Amino acid sequence: MRVALVGPASPQDVADLFTGTDRTRAAELFGYRGIPTTELARGLLQGGAEVEIVTVAPEVSETVELTGPCFRMLLAPQRTRARHRALDLFRAERLGLRALLRQTCASVVHALWTYEFAWAALSEPDRPVLVTAHDAPLTVLAHTRDAYRAARTLMAYVVRKHLTNLTVVSPYLASRWRREMLYRSTIAIVPNSVPRLPPPTRSPRTDETRIVDVADGSRRKNVDALIRAVAMLRRSGRDAHLDLVGPGLGQDDPIADAARALRLNESVRFHGVLDRQATADVMGSAAVFAHPSLEESFGLSVVEAMAAGIPVVAGSRSGAIPWVVGSGGLLVNVDQPAAIASAIASLIDDREAARSLGCRGRREATTRFSSFAVAEMYLAQYESLTKTRGSACQV
Repeated sequence: MRVALVGPASPQDVADLFTGTDRTRAAELFGYRGIPTTELARGLLQGGAEVEIVTVAPEVSETVELTGPCFRMLLAPQRTRARHRALDLFRAERLGLRALLRQTCASVVHALWTYEFAWAALSEPDRPVLVTAHDAPLTVLAHTRDAYRAARTLMAYVVRKHLTNLTVVSPYLASRWRREMLYRSTIAIVPNSVPRLPPPTRSPRTDETRIVDVADGSRRKNVDALIRAVAMLRRSGRDAHLDLVGPGLGQDDPIADAARALRLNESVRFHGVLDRQATADVMGSAAVFAHPSLEESFGLSVVEAMAAGIPVVAGSRSGAIPWVVGSGGLLVNVDQPAAIASAIASLIDDREAARSLGCRGRREATTRFSSFAVAEMYLAQYESLTKTRGSACQV
């Protein structure tokens, strides 16, 4: 089977799948990172499928094609300013994606994310299209109230009107699409697979008081509550240290002011955006992965931590988090920094309990969200679609 994945994807994350000069070029292109897209591509390739990825990248000014065994990536330009993209509902990007789709010869098109990628994919009249929702647009808009997110929400409603084949990454997200998007057709639940971090460049040496979170600086991720929890831990006599990784979590970003106000300059490190290797290095020394996000449709960083055997502290009412974590973490009310601090303290103080929790988390992640299992679920979806509707190649 040949599948065209349409979604955010970084050439760097799959550079090893290309050959010759394309491998070198891919390693230099960050693109528009979407870990679920590239991880699914790897799983499908391992399952014997041929895979094409159609995506966008701000670094390119014209179409780029990268190839490897049974694998191809096509990139269209992406405008660098979010305001310009939102004003015309990503029209230039959608046209670029549509043009690239016409150069593919897949039997099924699979769009990941219900915005410009799904809108472009659903313009394909001659091939079955599967769309995967990775978030609940209205819920995200409630947490991020700005014009850009409003434009994205409008795009999702345009897409919803034309959807006939939908998967979502968690039961929580299925309920949101039923309630908020008024979607009444069948919804299949196919989770994301475990995102594989590379091994740390040094031997991981756990610091028993080091806490890590991989998130962003938005209100929805609630990192400020975690910073206040660390302040409480330190006041209680525990030498807690926190590493924060992700966009909006750099030392010059506004969120760093919260740490400075609490005199945590030396106790909280703001790394900002890191590549996959550097992220693995930071996580390699973590004793606890604390993720106080108020809402998650899945929670990729949480699953990464679980797969690495790091005990997790996360929200008991944070969307899909309880379903994802299962028995592999401690679930608390993340609206209360004291509750976050108490859970972290219990793991710092009882290392045997922390190790046991980490082992359970690893089993949860690797058995429920393996790349093989997720790829098999999607291949079954593709087979069903191609049986009920023929496909045509437009190359």
